[in-house]
Amino acid sequence: NSIYIIETGGLRILHWGDNRQNPPERVWKIIGDVDVAILAVSDEGHILSQHWADVVMKKTKANIVIPGHYYVEGVNIPGAYGFEAADEWVHKHAHTLLDEATITLTKDEVAKYEQHVMYFGNHVAFEAGGELPRIGDELPEIPAPTRAWERFAPKE
Repeated sequence: NSIYIIETGGLRILHWGDNRQNPPERVWKIIGDVDVAILAVSDEGHILSQHWADVVMKKTKANIVIPGHYYVEGVNIPGAYGFEAADEWVHKHAHTLLDEATITLTKDEVAKYEQHVMYFGNHVAFEAGGELPRIGDELPEIPAPTRAWERFAPKE
């Protein structure tokens, strides 16, 4: 998958995407330090485990970390793919629980933070809820959860 570095308004923003937690050292050098990191972290570790989200946050020296790719009430199918929210991980760090679906950040404002989590929780930029997709009268079958990072664990 792709990792994006976006430079705008004097900010260096990392979007981690659906990527493993341990890229080669050459990738870490390209990423370098960032002001804002958007990480695919959730409590069950579907993409990044809590531990590896911490590693990425520290290696990039991110001032602000925004969790992404987690369960959102009224958007995701409950229990699908083992998705959980990122509440537990968020509360382990200095954090701000955002009460809106958007945020505006400036270079000066971001510089005041050091490894601070800003969490949207269930706030999304559209109306959530409504009917879940069904096949006849049934919800689609939900596959067993996977722990993606285990594919990259050292072999015993």
